[in-house]
Amino acid sequence: DDLGSFRTYLTSVDNAEIMADVKVCQSLCHLWGTHNQVQFEATKETFVILHRSHGEGEEFKLLGIWFDHKLQMTKCVQQLQKACGWQIRGLLRARAFYPVRDLVNLYKGFILSRIEYRTPALFHACPSLLARVDRVQTRFLREVGVTAESGLCDFNLAPLCLRHEIAMLGLIHKYC
Repeated sequence: DDLGSFRTYLTSVDNAEIMADVKVCQSLCHLWGTHNQVQFEATKETFVILHRSHGEGEEFKLLGIWFDHKLQMTKCVQQLQKACGWQIRGLLRARAFYPVRDLVNLYKGFILSRIEYRTPALFHACPSLLARVDRVQTRFLREVGVTAESGLCDFNLAPLCLRHEIAMLGLIHKYC
């Protein structure tokens, strides 16, 4: 039920020319749809040029992750912080009923998995944005009285910046 298309262009190509080319592609897709009795919902159609300095278009969500046309990932980090924040608050409300080891395991299962799902999309973001994501785990550990070193040694919970690096090395190793 989803159709996504993309094409790479040289940076010397003007955005207006790219958009014109994309509109031709859209027309061809609609023509195909007419011949195959398929209708596309106009409200879900969007055009985005992804580029660090010449990007154009609205933010879009792909597989639960927000992207902007310059791939700065600000909205993704904001949404992630917000979602993890309320989950951590809920988990900390129950800390009187669980030992620290169980709280860390609950953190790993419910919150860390949400963060790590976004690792490949966020990996290229600027360090100040990634530091905001790292503070999620730092806050949790501080609230339950665990140091970063103890988190690593006693609970196998490495700092997020290290976990991101390891995850991306594993991804590169697997596909290269």
